[in-house]
Amino acid sequence: HLKKEVEEQAAELQDTARWAAELEQQWMEDEYQAQEHLTLQRQELAEDLRRTATTRTELQTSAEDQLRHLEQANVAHLKQQEGHAALTRALRSQLEQKEEAA
Repeated sequence: HLKKEVEEQAAELQDTARWAAELEQQWMEDEYQAQEHLTLQRQELAEDLRRTATTRTELQTSAEDQLRHLEQANVAHLKQQEGHAALTRALRSQLEQKEEAA
């Protein structure tokens, strides 16, 4: 009777050991998959950051180009206004001279 009880306990211990080994194997597989997933996420994040930096640089360059263009347009407009003012002064002067002559 004792022998049978010992055999049953040995079988239970073997089952428990097998279950523990399967659990450990599953845990290792889960850990590997989690590490793989984290590595992929890191790579994707690094790529997103690179793209963001590139986009930011492109936007900054574009904004600088637009600002330069606006500054040039502003300078051209100011020169045009100065030309108009000079023309207006000249016309006014001519008109005053004609009025004085008349």
